[in-house]
Amino acid sequence: MAVGFLRRHWQQMHNGLAIEFLSTGIYAVEGEPAHPLAVSVLHEEYDIDISDHFSRAMTDGMLHAADLILAMGEGHRQSVFYRAPSALSKTLLISELANEYEDIADPYGSARAVYVATAEKLHRLIAAGWPKLLEILGLSDAGTESDAGTESDTGTEEARR
Repeated sequence: MAVGFLRRHWQQMHNGLAIEFLSTGIYAVEGEPAHPLAVSVLHEEYDIDISDHFSRAMTDGMLHAADLILAMGEGHRQSVFYRAPSALSKTLLISELANEYEDIADPYGSARAVYVATAEKLHRLIAAGWPKLLEILGLSDAGTESDAGTESDTGTEEARR
């Protein structure tokens, strides 16, 4: 869900500049579709289509290539460190973008209301943290040229230009 919000926010605010957001999971089974409740909540509540999303496992190469790694929770950040210690310096919790510090629980297998609450939290944190995200990536306005890479999700979201 986080990558859906990141992509939407980018499209709405910086349509002319190309950036790539990737979603990876620490324990992801490669090629699984997004959970139907995640797809329906984002579509019905936010008009965001993630129906083409498939899971991918986090790799060392993804971590090294990313300019920024956004983790849903502290456990995910620790997994990034154990996998690629040099990537820790470019790893933040999504909540830290909005100057908060909290884990965002994975709603997988929960009721629809939990998916809605998770989507609301992600939407709020990403919107509030957008200026900080741009500053970290060296993209303080839409016309700025820079390479960019971000990660998050039940592990990570990666964005590269």
